[in-house]
Amino acid sequence: MSSTSETEVEKFFREAATSLSMRDLYNADVQAREVLARAPGHAGAQNLLGIIAARLGLFDAAERYFRDALAADASFQPAVGNIEKLATARANTAPDAAPGERFLLIKSWHAGFWSDVSNVLGAIFLAEMTNREPIIHWGAKIGRAHV
Repeated sequence: MSSTSETEVEKFFREAATSLSMRDLYNADVQAREVLARAPGHAGAQNLLGIIAARLGLFDAAERYFRDALAADASFQPAVGNIEKLATARANTAPDAAPGERFLLIKSWHAGFWSDVSNVLGAIFLAEMTNREPIIHWGAKIGRAHV
């Protein structure tokens, strides 16, 4: 791997970790997957994807990512610790309180067309991952001329 691609991988990994620390799971996921596209088997990116999956309550997927990180680098200690934390999280997770329909309200940002498109697509992805029905509220500003 060339130093240029290593620098790009490090940059994407750093951005993924920063997004995760800011609780921006969508961008963290996108950046971590970009790392894996450029450096398949990157233990850190697999670990980040596991953390994202765990935060979304997708414990089976999280465990797969953590185990993939260990398969890529058997000495990658963060994945070992995260597998242990995952077992505790599974034990402490209560079942859904109310069965039935679940919704995710998606509001327009009113920060420009492509900004709204990006927001809605990301939120629809989140709704799908969390098994919710997306409801989009465009608000009163749509269709009005801005002076």
